[in-house]
Amino acid sequence: QEKLLNDVEITGIPESNNENVTHIVITLAQKVGLTISDCDIVNAMRRGPRRPAEGGTARSRPIVVSLTRRHIRDELLRVA
Repeated sequence: QEKLLNDVEITGIPESNNENVTHIVITLAQKVGLTISDCDIVNAMRRGPRRPAEGGTARSRPIVVSLTRRHIRDELLRVA
């Protein structure tokens, strides 16, 4: 459970084939004014199985990001 202290779940980001989830997280952080790099991210991935389209639009899975340090997670949540 201690490992979860550095995790962030991000929802609402459209999903595409062959996406680079780490790059998505870095770009998202930059857009909210926080500079992070690949070195700050332990793991970034979509959680769960792909969701089928409902009414013609596919539902995107949440992104779960494990960060190296808790203060990076706290700063990301603060500026979001």
